[in-house]
Amino acid sequence: MFHPRIARRLRERRCKRRLRLLLHVGCLLCLLTVAEQGILRGRFFGAKNIARTRKEVASIWEQLGCYQQRAYRMDTDQFHDLHAQLLPQLEEQFPTKRSRGKTPNGPINTKLRLSAALRFAAGSSPLDIMLTHGISHQSVYDSIWGTTDAVNKTKSLDFNADGAEFPSHGDEVAGGRWH
Repeated sequence: MFHPRIARRLRERRCKRRLRLLLHVGCLLCLLTVAEQGILRGRFFGAKNIARTRKEVASIWEQLGCYQQRAYRMDTDQFHDLHAQLLPQLEEQFPTKRSRGKTPNGPINTKLRLSAALRFAAGSSPLDIMLTHGISHQSVYDSIWGTTDAVNKTKSLDFNADGAEFPSHGDEVAGGRWH
């Protein structure tokens, strides 16, 4: 009926299809078994969760040692005073309970969020912040914007520029200094 070579190729193709189908079925059975035992974690199948250890702000300050003033542009007393003023707004910006799902690495406390925002404002890299604080890259940016919103909403930190005199562009002297 068929030439012997063609017949052999058809048999090989059928075998490859059967083998591929058996592999797919085997993978599905394995995944169903793993999911049934509760080994899979994440919001959806295949979601990756990077395990992070949240750090305490006090331990970060302790590790920095004599460089803490340079890293934050403030000392610990000023940090705690600022945190106390911003606490109601920070709690509003960053609720500890999620609306959906679980927080695999635990919630990020408000001191850690403020610390990340201040480190960024002092010139630190978001990658450095995420490693030192034990938070994700996106959480660094969320902390920055949330803290900025909290500062803007806090009445005790209001800045009133009415009546203030700011130098105009023409008032500059050589070297970029003001009169």
